[in-house]
Amino acid sequence: MKIKTLFENMKDRDKKIIRKKKAIKMSAYKVTKKLAASICIALISFLGFVGVCVYSAIMKGDAGFIVGIVPLFLMLCNIVGLMIAYSEIKNDNVRVKYVTIGTLSNGIILVVYLLMYIAGSLDIVG
Repeated sequence: MKIKTLFENMKDRDKKIIRKKKAIKMSAYKVTKKLAASICIALISFLGFVGVCVYSAIMKGDAGFIVGIVPLFLMLCNIVGLMIAYSEIKNDNVRVKYVTIGTLSNGIILVVYLLMYIAGSLDIVG
């Protein structure tokens, strides 16, 4: 008399599930250097924007053309950061949360800079 093993007593449906679980390869999701750079670019750009606003407030609006040029440079940095974060969306081995943080933060700051320059050129503010 042959003793049947647990695997032999299972239904075919259950055997397929076990085989699929064995075939799944779990990889450690990580934060790549590009993604960390994108998040750092967004953070530096935000802090630069706050710094320019504080400097302009201290100078009571007479800060000169530096206050206009620095955000323009930071906006270009945000474009680069957004492109880096967007390129990491296609990568399967990264944490989605950090890709979302990098993309949204760079995108939102970029929109704020664009709105600020549009408002300044149309003379809406002031």
